[in-house]
Amino acid sequence: MFLFSKQKYSEYSDSSLLEMYKNSGKEKAIAELFNRYAHLIFGVCVKYSKTKNICEDVVIQIFETIMEAAKKTDIANFKSWLYVVTRNECFRLNKSLEKIEYTENLNHETPETEDYNSISDAKIKEALNKLKYEQKICVELFYFDNLSYKEIAEKTGFEEKKIKSSIQNGKRNLSIILNKVKDELI
Repeated sequence: MFLFSKQKYSEYSDSSLLEMYKNSGKEKAIAELFNRYAHLIFGVCVKYSKTKNICEDVVIQIFETIMEAAKKTDIANFKSWLYVVTRNECFRLNKSLEKIEYTENLNHETPETEDYNSISDAKIKEALNKLKYEQKICVELFYFDNLSYKEIAEKTGFEEKKIKSSIQNGKRNLSIILNKVKDELI
């Protein structure tokens, strides 16, 4: 008689699988959770992500996040927790992509910015200086120093809502100013 028991992980609840993984490190338990919800993770990613072609990579990143967090975190409702983790990862990814896109636009490294090729770095700095103080500070700290809203809040004393608003308005106003500069050069 064999003493092996082949566990059917599909029969366990989410919370049982989490406990099993947390207590014994059985990766098959966490893999079962991933298999249950991978399609939902992908769906949320497609919903929130601006770049659908990288959603598969995000799903893998979230799986790695789940493996680490499940060891340390008490998770009451796995499905809800997973949704929040996925949404936050997509927001973080979008923020990173916006920073890259904005920096590339200012540095004239992409074909979409050919219209701004005639604008010198000095003109861009001059345009930044035309922004309201809060907008200028927040745009510079967010896009050039790569600080998070929280870090900007600590550095400036501004509330995070004001920071977000200042960045959005500053970005829009900077674009308007740069378009005027571009028109003057034509």
